[in-house]
Amino acid sequence: MLGRGTLLLVIGFGFIMLRLSIDMTNKVSGMVLNTYGYYDISKARDAANVGAQLGLMMLSKDPSLYKGDIIKDYKPKTGSLAGTTINVKCDTIPVTADSIIIRLRSIAEYSMPLKNIFGESVKLVDTTEVRLSRTRFIRRSFTQLAWMTVNEGNIFFITGDTLWGKVHSNSNIHVSGSPVFKEKVTTSGIINPVKNDAIFENGFETRVPERAFPNDLSELWKNKVNSDTNSTLYVEFNRGTTADGDGYVIIRKGSWTGQRTDSIRIPYSPTPSSTRLVIYSNQDIRVRGTVDGRISICSKRDIYIDDDVRYERPYPPFSSITNTDDMLGLIAERNVVIADNTANNGNDLHLHANIFARTGSFMAENYNNRGVEGRIWLLGSIQQKDRGAVGNFSGNTLRNGYWKSYYYDKRLENPEWYPPFYPSFTMPPTFGYSSILNWWESYSASTSEQSKYFLMFE
Repeated sequence: MLGRGTLLLVIGFGFIMLRLSIDMTNKVSGMVLNTYGYYDISKARDAANVGAQLGLMMLSKDPSLYKGDIIKDYKPKTGSLAGTTINVKCDTIPVTADSIIIRLRSIAEYSMPLKNIFGESVKLVDTTEVRLSRTRFIRRSFTQLAWMTVNEGNIFFITGDTLWGKVHSNSNIHVSGSPVFKEKVTTSGIINPVKNDAIFENGFETRVPERAFPNDLSELWKNKVNSDTNSTLYVEFNRGTTADGDGYVIIRKGSWTGQRTDSIRIPYSPTPSSTRLVIYSNQDIRVRGTVDGRISICSKRDIYIDDDVRYERPYPPFSSITNTDDMLGLIAERNVVIADNTANNGNDLHLHANIFARTGSFMAENYNNRGVEGRIWLLGSIQQKDRGAVGNFSGNTLRNGYWKSYYYDKRLENPEWYPPFYPSFTMPPTFGYSSILNWWESYSASTSEQSKYFLMFE
């Protein structure tokens, strides 16, 4: 009995040791698998984060990539992320009319080298989501700049010239003597000469980004209201009575006494966007008179200013009225020209308007041959491709043409106030994005994938 009992005891003890050995082997294997599992989770998470960083870098270089795929099926060949696949895409969440949230999602996939207890491959999927606030590319009327040129040429601001409002040029700004700039001056070039006596009351900045001009004036053509668009037109503004809201234009062709083609009332505009009136011609247009209301004049060629053009109720500093709705745009494919005629000779010119010359200049006809006329009293803004001359000087003495007193119409600081369909620019892309709002990292494998994964460790 003792021998048999001893044998049974030895066999039982052997079975116990075998079971303990199997359990310890399983535990060690499980620990190894767990180590691999956590490594694989970290690898998928790291790949998702790298994708988010790459996506943000690409957005910073090209903000237009905010819809759809940014990175598709990127598979690192070497390094710690080898074996992963990264996809990055963007969509948008509306917030207000002028702002949205950009949602960037980086999704990383990684197929684990080890299989679960059923011999199945497991694919881990991890997502990093970043949300950024973004202001839409907003169109701003060029009237938000009191003065802008693409090319200044060799024309100077001189002593006696005064400009109110923001001034910008895509080229060098030339000064002689001590012209006065009331608001900030910016240039994509330099102020020439660098050492000068100009008075910059609100400072200046050089080497700033350029502002691009539009490619055409098609929007004004599409919104014209007059019947004759193929003749030289003579457009006379008439204020009607002294009351607001009864102004009109008389349009003739051939001369100021020629055939009348239109008489168009300018509707009263209690809000900036309610009047959308454009007079258009494929030929020259000549203008004069008193404006009551909001209207744009557009020529496929040149616009000539044949006499004073005034608002019925001009805004300060030309009057004390602050609730006027009078506003005019003179928009030419080529030039806006102060005519050399009897009405303009020897007199100051009162010009209440916003002037845009897409491929040409704002200029005085025969500026270097006409007499000393006086001063241009401008209320509005000027934008031109090539700076045009309105006078000729020697030293600081005017020899021909006009002195300049250009007052910015302060209503134009409001982005909602501008003449109908006045040319506009898009805010630079550097203004597109602000700070990151949120950054989320989360393991986001599907339920079935998670089940396969955890079966490895049972």
